[in-house]
This record gives sequence, structure tokens and C-alpha cells, in this order.
Amino acid sequence: MPVRIAVLAAAWTFLLCPGAAAQADPFALLFGDTVDAGVEDRPGEDDVRFVGVRLGDLRLKNTLTAYERAEGLCLVAADLFTLLEAPIDVTSAGAKGWFLARDRSVEIDVSGQKARLKEVHEIDLSGTVFATEDGWCMTGDAWSQILPIDVSYDPTSLLVHLQPRETLPLEARLEREALRELLVGEAGPARPDYRKVEAPYRWISWPTADLALDITSQSAGATTTKGSLELAGDLVFATARLRTTQTQDGDTGLRLSFERVFETAPHSLRPRQIRFGDVAGISQPLIARSETGRGLTITNRPAYVANVFDVTDVRGPLPDGWEAELHLEGQLLDFREGPNQQGEYLFEDVEIRPGYNRYTVKLFGPFGETLEREVKLFAGQEMHPEHEVQYEFAVLEEGTALDGFRSGTSRPSASASLQYGVSRSLTVRLDAKATALGEAAATTSLVGAHGDTQGVLRLAASSFGGPAAELGVAHLFDDRSSLDVRYAWNGGLAPLSSQDRTQPPRQSVRLDYDATAPVLRHGLPVRTRLVWQEALDGTQRLTAGVNTSSSHQGWRWGATSFYERVWGHQGGDIQALQGSFSLARTLSGLRIRAGLDYDVAPTAQVKSLDIALQRRLPRGGFGQVSIAHDMQGRRTQASASYARDLGPVSISATTGLDDRGAWSAGIRLATSLFHDRHKGRYAAALPGLTRTGAIRANVFDDIDEDGVLSSVDRAIQGASFIVDQSIRKEESGADGGVTLGGVEPYRSINMELSLGSLDDPFLQPIEPGHAVTVRPGQVIDLNVPLSLSGEVDGTVVLTKAENDVPVAGVLIQAVDSAGRVVGEALSEYDGYFYLDGLPMGDLVLRVAPEALDSINGTSETIELSLTRGGPSAFGVALSLTQLS
Repeated sequence: MPVRIAVLAAAWTFLLCPGAAAQADPFALLFGDTVDAGVEDRPGEDDVRFVGVRLGDLRLKNTLTAYERAEGLCLVAADLFTLLEAPIDVTSAGAKGWFLARDRSVEIDVSGQKARLKEVHEIDLSGTVFATEDGWCMTGDAWSQILPIDVSYDPTSLLVHLQPRETLPLEARLEREALRELLVGEAGPARPDYRKVEAPYRWISWPTADLALDITSQSAGATTTKGSLELAGDLVFATARLRTTQTQDGDTGLRLSFERVFETAPHSLRPRQIRFGDVAGISQPLIARSETGRGLTITNRPAYVANVFDVTDVRGPLPDGWEAELHLEGQLLDFREGPNQQGEYLFEDVEIRPGYNRYTVKLFGPFGETLEREVKLFAGQEMHPEHEVQYEFAVLEEGTALDGFRSGTSRPSASASLQYGVSRSLTVRLDAKATALGEAAATTSLVGAHGDTQGVLRLAASSFGGPAAELGVAHLFDDRSSLDVRYAWNGGLAPLSSQDRTQPPRQSVRLDYDATAPVLRHGLPVRTRLVWQEALDGTQRLTAGVNTSSSHQGWRWGATSFYERVWGHQGGDIQALQGSFSLARTLSGLRIRAGLDYDVAPTAQVKSLDIALQRRLPRGGFGQVSIAHDMQGRRTQASASYARDLGPVSISATTGLDDRGAWSAGIRLATSLFHDRHKGRYAAALPGLTRTGAIRANVFDDIDEDGVLSSVDRAIQGASFIVDQSIRKEESGADGGVTLGGVEPYRSINMELSLGSLDDPFLQPIEPGHAVTVRPGQVIDLNVPLSLSGEVDGTVVLTKAENDVPVAGVLIQAVDSAGRVVGEALSEYDGYFYLDGLPMGDLVLRVAPEALDSINGTSETIELSLTRGGPSAFGVALSLTQLS
């Protein structure tokens, strides 16, 4: 106590003595010096602000620690450099590092109140740098001098605007992350969550039917009527298909086939497809064409022929702190946010499609560095995945149907085909076939690839003819030009077929060249084919064709020229040069098309002219009117056609009249019938269901929460679906049902409800989507229950010095009982946040962990329970506490 009294007395003496007051600050004597070396007076706790950040046009989730000063908002250096991801080290004495490029050094001296750029340019920082509890800070104007960023502050909304004068690495990263979020949203974690709809084979099912009726009348004959029927459905745990056929003589026959498709592992040798009845055989190069007949085929080939040839791994070194992206033709496919344990980026199961694949791996450093690596992968059309075996066996009575009808010479045969991928660049194929007449043939094929070149070699032999061989080479020169050359020696070998065997040429050469000529703005694509053949009798034939097409100012045109020359055994020399030209344009919804065919040699003449007008008509109709003139036959014919889908019935009508008075008219009606389980009867749909498949979706508000449409639930009208990322035009009716036809069989498709089609924005599907695989003729019944969604609003505040301060830019999350984040929102300038579209049930409301880390704080969590009786929670308060 005596010491404190002495200090106060001394201070009072200094106040009374002007000279002494000039020499010392009494407040500094009483309370200590508030100035750190070279820094102005320290801002207090009441000045702290956690501000939101807008970088250009982007609102960031991050917040910045700042202090309001009379000189302007003071941004804490460590927080700002962390936000900008700048490689600059911050200490109590200042900062040192580089920004945008290593030669653009930045050095800030706090005590000296100055900054130096590129070790040359010096900036005076007097009166702009202040000490705080969170480290030193600097006003926005000073930051704008040091960094290529204009800094402004809106105190009303508690937002700092950072407007870069140059492209920042952070901007590039945010753009990449936006693309990655889109990638994840479309093809990432949401896809595996789609529930797989099981549709096992059954003993018997209600068949689906395709019906068509054709009525034709002609001036020269009577009216003819022709009907067709095709049925498809489960029978004895297989897909049975029955269809009617009609011969030229008017005889009607039946064709019946059974097909069973199994789910097996990709490299399994177990059969994937078994077909029985009226089936097609195997097409085998050089020795056999595919023929139909009654019999059996077995194969382990996939039922759905995917456009993916094989998969591979793409990998390479990746330093710590770097990221990698995989691109194909400018599209982001996948990304890695850091190296694996081996210090590499690894993209597994990268698709290799038939043809040329050019992938790009882009590497991004932590401070804006970029590198690129190109990966070229080639897969020829006839190549096979590495170390995979595929086989196919067939036993047929070719030319004879199951009902006994014969279309030619009946020939029982057995054939087999085997393919093996020796490596990614070499495939071996073996084919053999034998008939009951004692004929047999076999062929061996080798297909290899290296770089941008593919080659094929085939050797064949038979019991009834000489050997045969084929040699081909294909090469891609660049993205716009390729060359494919094939030479074949057939000798006396003819394909084994149930029909009369047509002798192939003794030898032939085929050359295909595709290129883009440097003509017009985007170039002119040109496709050229040249074929030379020599028959067994010595006759030679040379044909050459050129095709090109382009568009200009709304006009679309195409031209084809064809040259043929025949000479040799029969003597003489026959040559012909002919071509065609077409022109089309759309004007005010009317499409106009005109074309002509002409000869240049041996006689120059125009052979025919035609013009057609096409237009889409109201209510989904389509009409066409055309007129054609044959100059050789001196005959003119006009025709008109109309097509429309009238509900589930497809209607098309045609009529024609020529200048000699001959006329014709016809109409076709077609529809499909399927059994609607919910209605308990057959319903009609657009034709084609027996060849494809369909999904009957029932959309309803699941009021009783049992997942099944019942009388208690409310049907939803006008709902539509997204099938494999394409919005379907069909909408649910008053009963909530909608039939999605034309679904490709044996291929798993992802479908989800289009939320924009719902009138009530608070209704949400209980499941994010479904993975569905249909069989030909199968109509899968699918319930799509909806549930009311909830909403929550509230405020987030920072508790400091016994005061609650609203905090902007804090990320708030709603988490369900499974730990999944089901909703997110950023707090506004007054701390207000709002989340909607939340699922019913128990939820936990929290501040995102990364938001807590950014301010070194903690926060409570709030448990909520949303129900149909209480789908909302308003006025929720979340408190933050900043750790010291």
C-alpha cells in the first residue's frame, strides 16, 4: 500500500509540473505502456468482429478475425494469409514469404512499419498496423497496397469484399472444388446409396403384349390387313418371347424363344446368358455368318454390351500438399486431394472405351503450381480385356424354325468362339464350326495395339476349300484423321451358311481414310473408302466413295460421290461415276429438305429430284409432305404422312399419288398392354415394351409412413423423373402412377424423382433414388413414397465478456441419426440462419467442425425431433465460445 501511495503522489506531482508532464505520460506510469514496439494502441475486446468474406462473386464459408478501428477494419494477418492459402510465415515481428509466384517476395516489418515487395519496392505502413490478442492486424487499404486485392468492408452485413486484380490460386481451387462437388453430387457417394430394386425371375408372370394393325389400300388392288402380336414375360424362370411372323405368301408362323440372364462376377467362366428356341447363331470372321434357327446358345458374354472395353489404373508421383485431377476431353472425372501411402495419385478402374482414349492428369500445388500429364490408352474394336476369357457355343438347325417352317436348306451345325486378352495390347480369338454334312472350318485371330496403331491378323482353313487370311492396320494420326487398311485372301473358302454359299472374291483390299480438310471455319469432314476386289474368275472391281457434310448459317448440306470400274475376265471396261446432294434448313419450325441424284459417267444426267416439308404439329403430331420426280422414268409422285401418339396408342398414316393416277393409302395403329398390379387389370402404354422394358412408378405422400401406397396416402399428380441424368417427359396422373417405357434391358439405370416437378416444396422422397435393371417385356412396379420435410431457423452468437455478439459466415449443419449431414446453411450478418428440406426424425444441430477450428472455438449442439405434427423449429440459439 505505501508503494502505491508513493506512485500516485509522484504522478500528481508530474501533473502539476508542466515540464515534468512533457517528459512522461502519467497514464503510462499508472497503467503501463499500451504500445508494442512500432505498433499503435492495441484494439480491445469490444472491437473484435468475425466477418464473412466475399471473394469476387463467391461467398466463402470461412470467417476472418478482424477489429473495427477508426482507421478502418483491421484484418488479422495470420487469418488472412491462411484464407488466401499464401506461403507466407507470420510471426509477432512481421511476415515473410511469396505470393502468386516465387519471385514475388513479400516481407512485412511490424516494428519498422514498412513492407517490401520483390526485395525492391518499399511501402510505408505507418498508422495501419496494430497489435491484438489474435496477433497483429492491418487495415484494408494497407493490404490492398501489398497484395493484388482491393479490400472493402460493409459494416451493415459484416462482410469483407476481396476483389482480386489478378487470378488467385484460391479462386482456381474454389472453382475446382465447385466442379468436384458437382461431380460428387452426380456420380459420387449419392449413387451407391440408390436402393437396388430386386426383380427375380418367376415361374410365370403376366405377359406384356405389343400389338400392331396395318391397313393398306391401293388403286391397283384390294385392301389388305395385317396384324402382328408379340408377347414377353417370365415362364419357368426365364424370359419367354412369342411373336408372329408373316411370309411373302401370307403364311403366318410363330417364333418362340427362352432367355435366362445370370448375374456373375466380371471375370467368371460361369454362363451369363442361355438362349433356347428360335435363336441366332455366332458370327465368325472369314468362316461363318450369323444364321437363325432352332437350337441353343450359351455364353459368358454380358447381356448388355457396354461401351466400356476395359478398366485400368492411372498412377504417378504426387508430393505432399498437392492434388490431382483426372480429365477426359476437358471433363472432370475424378480427383485426389493428396498422395496415398506410396506417395502417388491413384485413379482406379479408369474406363478404356473402344478406340482412342486420351486422359489428362492435372496436378495442383498448394500455392497455385500446376502440372499436366497426358495418358494415352488405345483399345481396338476387336480387342478384349486383359486376362479375361469369353466364350460362346451354339447348336442350331439353321434355316428351320421351332414350328417347323424352313426358310432354306436345313443344316444342323455346331459352332464355338473363344476370346482371351493376353494383355491390354494383345487379344487372341479362336473360332470353329462344323455341320452335319461333314463340313468344318476354323480361324485364328490376333489383334494387337501399340500407341496409336492397331493391327489384326487372321488365318482360316476348312475341309472344303483353300486357306484364307486377313491382314489389317489402323492408325490415328491426330484427333481429326485416321487410316484403316485391310487386305484379305479368301482363296476358295466360302462362309458356312444355311443359304446357298456365295463365293467371296479371291482377294480384296479396303482402305478407309477419315480427315478434316482445312476448309470453312471449323474444317470440312471428309470420309473416303477405296475397295479393290478380284473374283475367282479373274474379274476385277474398283470402287471409291467420298462423303462430306457441313452446315453454314442455318443450312445443313451433304454430298456423296461414288466411282466404280469393272474389268477383266468378261472383257470390256465398264466405268460409272455418280453422286447425290442434299440440303436442309429449319425456318420458323418448318424443316425443308431437298435432294438430287445424278450421273456424271457414262452419261451426265440428273436422275431424280425430291423435296420434303416436315413440321411438328400441335398435340405431339408430326407431319410431312413430299414430292419426287424420276427423270429417267419420267414419273412424279407426291406423298404425305402424319404420326402422333394418342395417349398410349401410336398412330401413323401415309398416302401417295403419282401423275398417272395411281394412289395408295395406309394406316398403322400400335400399342402395348401390360398388367398394372395396383389397378388389378391390363393397362395400355406406348408400343415397344416387349423389346425394351418399363418402370411403373407410383408417387404418393406416405401419410401412414408404411412405404406402400394405400387409401390413407395421397397420390401426387404431375411428378416426373430423372433417368440416367435425363429428365423424362412423362408425368404421374391423378392416381400418382406414371409408366416410363423404353428402358434399355439388362443395363442398370439410376432414377430419381425430379424435385422441381412437385407442387409442394416441403415434400421430399424418403429414398434418394433407385437402381433398376429390367428385362425385355418386364414392367417393374415401384413405390416412390414422399415425406414432409422440415425447416429450422435461429441465430448463432459468440459469447465473450458476458455479451452475445452475432457472428456472420458460420457454417451450421443438421446431422441425422446415421451421422449424415442432411442440411447446411451460412449465418447472415446478424447471425441468422435457415435450413429447409430436412427429413423427419431425430436431428442434431451443430456448428461445422471446420468453422470451430477456424476461430479456435467450441459450441454446444442442439437435439431436435421433427415430425408431421411438428415439422419446424424456430428461434434456435447456438452459442460459440472462443478458446484463449
